[in-house]
Amino acid sequence: MKSEKKYRFVPKTYGRWFTPISWQGWLMTLVIVALLMLSSRSNNLLNDQGPVTVELVRFLFDALFLVFGFSRLAEKYTDGELKWRRWKKDS
Repeated sequence: MKSEKKYRFVPKTYGRWFTPISWQGWLMTLVIVALLMLSSRSNNLLNDQGPVTVELVRFLFDALFLVFGFSRLAEKYTDGELKWRRWKKDS
């Protein structure tokens, strides 16, 4: 018996990304936002003096890693193909 795959995201109407459609998709999105905020806090981006260059580079590396990992994981739970969609005029 084949198990039915539960989709958590759908492709956006325009562009290439996806939109959450279930509570699991929203939870995944909130977790990634919380991890990005935790990374900015741990790299001292929110202090009064501003970030040091090393801390800013470390945060950008963390953000790149987290967003890439999230997009690869979310792509597996997306209903449909992720491709570039443009706005088309009706003629």
